Amino acid sequence: MQSSRESNTLPDIIKYCSLNESLELAYNTLNLPAILVVATNPLHKKPRNKSTLMKFADIYYERHKSSEMVRDSILFAIMKSLYPNQFDEYQQTKITNYYDKYRFLTEPSVIPYELEDRLEYLLRRDRRAYRNLTRNNTENHPRNNEIEALKQSPVNLRAYYMPHYSGEGPLLYFTKTKVPARIGRKIPDDMIEAYLNRYGYDNTRFHFYKKKIELRDGLIKDIMGIMFVTLDNNEITKIKENLTTSHDIEIVEMHDHRKDSEYLYNGIHIHVTGKYPASKSELTNPYNQTVEIILMNFEDFVICNHHREINYYKRMLAQKNGIVSRNMLHIYHFNEDELAFRNMVKDRIIDFYNQVNKINNR
Repeated sequence: MQSSRESNTLPDIIKYCSLNESLELAYNTLNLPAILVVATNPLHKKPRNKSTLMKFADIYYERHKSSEMVRDSILFAIMKSLYPNQFDEYQQTKITNYYDKYRFLTEPSVIPYELEDRLEYLLRRDRRAYRNLTRNNTENHPRNNEIEALKQSPVNLRAYYMPHYSGEGPLLYFTKTKVPARIGRKIPDDMIEAYLNRYGYDNTRFHFYKKKIELRDGLIKDIMGIMFVTLDNNEITKIKENLTTSHDIEIVEMHDHRKDSEYLYNGIHIHVTGKYPASKSELTNPYNQTVEIILMNFEDFVICNHHREINYYKRMLAQKNGIVSRNMLHIYHFNEDELAFRNMVKDRIIDFYNQVNKINNR
């Protein structure tokens, strides 16, 4: 059998590598989701002890910082290449929860009324509703429970906007880092979804075979991201073409969902690295740390963030109970064993992030 040094699969790293070997791989080879999987060891009954977690957390903290720097350098390269004259005109603000996100997105200084008037009636109605909700925040507000729920739903966004939009460049752009609670759900959810795709969505089955879970299915690709919101599709094409010809950015994979009815919205997802890898084989390396770039036009962005029937927030709430289809028309509710596995992995990942935060606060 190959040594873990040669194969470097997640099960082999966990089963055969010594702690020092695992830490060395985490430092030199593994990306952020792979470090999370190795550190939390989802298929083992007992979690790693605190001292071991702290050693992985030290490495994760440093890798996380370096990944943020790579993401920011990719953003800088795109903006300086395409919009050198507009780059310094954008202001930025930090957004930490959905309430602040909706408040920001309904500000006339961010999206002027004349742009809002271009939207269809239902979207204008939803924007007015959220504007009223976030401008009349009192304890006696009839929708106070919804207000509090939005405030308790964390995000980690930095938004860039032009107070007097000139019509050139993106209307908005964001850097984003997926928050621990979302990562804690998404990693086991993706493992379970892949398991079900292999063995069938049969709620009558008697047992969930945890040993058949593939750890590699938890290597999520959207911990770090950038989103561009443009007024039209021509600007999307301009940014996409810039990425395909850049000497500073390498595209790993691209998915255009604009004609995919299974998806919630019409956007393009592009996973990139910050520089040309040493060889083409590195592009298919499952541990390659990528940045997800999303390109979306203004109207599709508003649908995702305001339309009450289908939006990011509603999807996030629905995912607490199971696997939600891309268009939110169907939900597969976890059975008891699947839910127990999901909650166990989520709790371990959140506990791991607590250790990372201790390092951040030192």
